[in-house]
Amino acid sequence: MTPSVTIAVLILSTLAASPTAAAGPSPAPGAVRAEEVFACDFEDAADQDFDGWPDGWTREHSRRFPEYVRVGIVPLGAVQMSASKWQGRETSPQRGRETLPQPGGQYVPTALPEKAEPLPGGRVLEIELDGGGAMVSSPPFPVSPQFSLLVSAQIKVQGLAHDGAWVTLTLLDGEGEVLERHSSPPVSGGDGWETVRIGPFAAPTNRVARGIVSLTLAPLARAEDLTGKAWFDGLRIARLPRMELAVNSPTGLFTPREKPELVCEVSGICVPDPQLRFELFDHTGQRLAEHLAPLIPTHEPSGGGAGALPPDGFAGHANWVPPLPDFGFYRVRTSLVGKGSDEVLLDRTRTLALLRPLGAAPRGIFGWSLPGEDLPYSFSTLTALLKQAGLGWAKLPVWYDARDTARADRIAWFAEQLSIDGIELVGVFDQPPKELREVFREQGKLPMAIVFSETALWQPAVAPVMTRLSLKVHWWQLGDDQDASFIGYPGLAAKMAEIKRQLQQYGQQVHIGLNWRWNFAPPDGGGRAPWSYLSYDIEPPLTADELAAHLAPSPERKRGSGPAAGEWLAPSPGGTRPVKGLVGIRDVFPPPGVDPPPRRWVLLPPLPRQGYSTEVRVHDLVLRMLAARIHGADAAFVPQPFDSEQGVLHPDGSPAELFVPWRTTATLIGAADYLGPLQLPGGNVGHVFAAGGSAVMAVWADRPATEYLLLGDEIDQIDVWGRSRKPARVERDGAAQREITIGTLPSFVTGLSEAVARWQTGLAFEDVQLSSVAGRPQTIVLRMRNTFPQAVSGELTLHAPKSWDVDPRPTRFKLPEGGEIRLPLSVTISSEANSGPQPVRLDFDVGGQRFSAYRTLQLGLDDVQIELTTRLTKEGTLRVEQSLTNLSDRPLNFRCVLFPPGRRRETRQVLNLGRDRTTLTFVLPRGEELIGKKLWLRAEEIGGSRVLNYTVVAER
Repeated sequence: MTPSVTIAVLILSTLAASPTAAAGPSPAPGAVRAEEVFACDFEDAADQDFDGWPDGWTREHSRRFPEYVRVGIVPLGAVQMSASKWQGRETSPQRGRETLPQPGGQYVPTALPEKAEPLPGGRVLEIELDGGGAMVSSPPFPVSPQFSLLVSAQIKVQGLAHDGAWVTLTLLDGEGEVLERHSSPPVSGGDGWETVRIGPFAAPTNRVARGIVSLTLAPLARAEDLTGKAWFDGLRIARLPRMELAVNSPTGLFTPREKPELVCEVSGICVPDPQLRFELFDHTGQRLAEHLAPLIPTHEPSGGGAGALPPDGFAGHANWVPPLPDFGFYRVRTSLVGKGSDEVLLDRTRTLALLRPLGAAPRGIFGWSLPGEDLPYSFSTLTALLKQAGLGWAKLPVWYDARDTARADRIAWFAEQLSIDGIELVGVFDQPPKELREVFREQGKLPMAIVFSETALWQPAVAPVMTRLSLKVHWWQLGDDQDASFIGYPGLAAKMAEIKRQLQQYGQQVHIGLNWRWNFAPPDGGGRAPWSYLSYDIEPPLTADELAAHLAPSPERKRGSGPAAGEWLAPSPGGTRPVKGLVGIRDVFPPPGVDPPPRRWVLLPPLPRQGYSTEVRVHDLVLRMLAARIHGADAAFVPQPFDSEQGVLHPDGSPAELFVPWRTTATLIGAADYLGPLQLPGGNVGHVFAAGGSAVMAVWADRPATEYLLLGDEIDQIDVWGRSRKPARVERDGAAQREITIGTLPSFVTGLSEAVARWQTGLAFEDVQLSSVAGRPQTIVLRMRNTFPQAVSGELTLHAPKSWDVDPRPTRFKLPEGGEIRLPLSVTISSEANSGPQPVRLDFDVGGQRFSAYRTLQLGLDDVQIELTTRLTKEGTLRVEQSLTNLSDRPLNFRCVLFPPGRRRETRQVLNLGRDRTTLTFVLPRGEELIGKKLWLRAEEIGGSRVLNYTVVAER
């Protein structure tokens, strides 16, 4: 493959792999000119003195890269043999700190590695391991900041299990100072040649003047290979036209008082009269607006005549203020096109979000685990972002070198600013400083259980951190979120108690925690556990229902009985009942004098972008946030917030699709008390949270539905994107009610009264069971508590099914502040009343505030269950099946009569049914005539007084 063809293929494949390609037409093939900056095939031209070493290249010598590892140019046909020609060289003076790529690490290639063949010729560069590793570097080559760079190389490896081979491009200024490094994904397996790529990417600053490319074979983690080989060939660095799209906010987040403005700068374009097309898309990918703008030249052309292009191509810029129609997440795509042409030459995408003002949520349960390095912006900008994101917690690696006083000062300032904003900083001891790391003689990541095994080793390295930060940071974590090395540690409680004693030398408010896994039983703390929290995780991540199951209350966390694992609480006849798929438990604190159990923190890694749609990812994340909040998690963290696959922001700090839903949910419920589930009249369930005198209700359902509620004029319904709609006012049941639209994605009804919400969720019937005996008055007792901040008087009106006889007059009551009352209510059941669960409505007028609550009463004993189903047969008859289940040990006898409308009644009997289930079948001719009509079943107890009524609408 010739060099020009190689570059062309790289350009086309890279542009085709652009993540913005789905938003519009692909860049036009052949419209962008690339120029080769540096190339090396390790042929004769690269080794003119025939010493088996590429001319001008240097080699690093260090403990990590020992001199005895053989490196040199070998014939292509001898790639299976050890190289016979090799020669060491002096270390490159431009050496700097290198970030070792990890398997599946931070680098995300623009195109996946593909199988390739080495370039024509017969020589390649070989590195043969003998323990350690090797890194060789090219001579410096000039780089212009006006262009983007694209690096490619071919790599083949053999006999590797723990090491990998990769390419690194280092950018330097005119004085040789390292400005930036970019590494390819490592190659560690396979039986053929792999093509690896870096970029294209733009230079970070106009100071860029030179570049150096390095080829490395080294361990990827702690373990390393003693033997193995890697071969390199076809190294190419090409420059491409540069296109940068920026927005007038470092985070890409805006409030209603701010207007986003995008600036696109282009250079190195060899097209006359280029133009920029701006397009605005919403979170669904729908295009909302488009704008075509000419490029304003950065410099006036000099010489060459009208329309002549400079040697380095055209450079210019254009601005656009996108018309954002509402709150939410947006994507702007900017395409470079020729004048009068729709061909896309280059394109860039930028995301931004317009945030709805929701108020602050200090001390909420939601947080992020921040990276220690490679933060996309300063601590000052990060502080403002975390406050906007609705966070109450933030984890940060803090184990710095004692000599790095500047970093210590920055972290201390950051912790203090977060505390002012109501955000608690968790200091993470993730990886020790260099001096302590060298003691362990390990490459890669060190498990904290090993690092903290000997106090004499770790205590001197921890002392500077605790001395500087202990007054501002009170929560500490041993190991990052992936470090579960303390699981199974012998004598864990004693070891943790020792660590805590050492840390408390610097401050008494020291809370330490560990990472744990859901599939391991919690560790025994030996009475009072020395750890203040356990941070739980598992792979793959738990769904919302699974999280509810794992957060089910244990005996030491609450008194009394609770829902079984996997059950979420929903409204029941008396108040709540466990139901699969719904949410809610109330955490009950232990009695006085009993130490609280360790707090439960959970990780909420979002679903990866690859393989899941935005709708599915948003739905999953918001439901898990609700489950964590309602089921009593004390804190919930996104482990990698700045991640291209599973983050809520992109690695450059711009908002990803999940940021706005995260922020909306975290802000509305993160610091609010969960009051409980609220039964709605249509059979759906709302979940109510309250803080500061107001309440919010989260609503969603398995299928779209509409509910009508008696609510005030201050309410709004907000979706996860921050967009609101005023629920329509509808006259129903003699009152003006609000129409609440419920979808599968949760939304939030705001503006509710906290006192009213607490009243609605707290009231309950003492006994929800009603006898099915007709004509006899029965008394049900309603318990309720005054949740208003003053004494109140009011009225209660009970609305029951039409076949019930209830007093239509209001029942008056008075309650002192905080007082409770038992209200007796009389009902009489008619012989035509349906049996089973029956909804009732309770209308209140309390101090001039009118509201309703809905509960369910059970008519008939629960020792009998009857179910009715209908089915239209091929013969045209309607088949009605009645299933009757006896849940008691007493034999039952029933005469069952089916009343089809306009037809003769049908009678069946059930005799001496023990604890079992039986099915009766009614076959009705001309079944089509009955479709859509109501059938009535009357089950009369033989030898008893019970009469059970059921209705069913005939269906096909």
